[in-house]
Amino acid sequence: KIKLNEGLAIEFKYPSFIDFLKLSNKTNPSTTTETVDTILSIAGLCVSKVYTKTQTIDCTELPQDEIVEFINSLPKKDFEKFIEFFAKMPKLSYKSEFINPVTGKSFPVEVSDFTNFFIL
Repeated sequence: KIKLNEGLAIEFKYPSFIDFLKLSNKTNPSTTTETVDTILSIAGLCVSKVYTKTQTIDCTELPQDEIVEFINSLPKKDFEKFIEFFAKMPKLSYKSEFINPVTGKSFPVEVSDFTNFFIL
């Protein structure tokens, strides 16, 4: 749970494999607008509850576009707390070496991102 201000806090969940599948058509955004939209979509999928002074809102029952609109309306300092959550999120990575069968040269390969596991 991340406290944004005196009357507002947000509870996050880590994105799941299903969440990434929902965004699979947005994994390679080509414009800045698409990149921001993808970030907001991922953040929206990770918001599980919003706490205000008077109520607790279960975001799993809300339409995704409403959650994204809410996130987009937050001040920059609050959005930076979203970024901090994702920066501190546990990550899976795998380091190995690849040997080019033609040249025999080896070079390091690191798989550290969801899409890498399925592209490589």
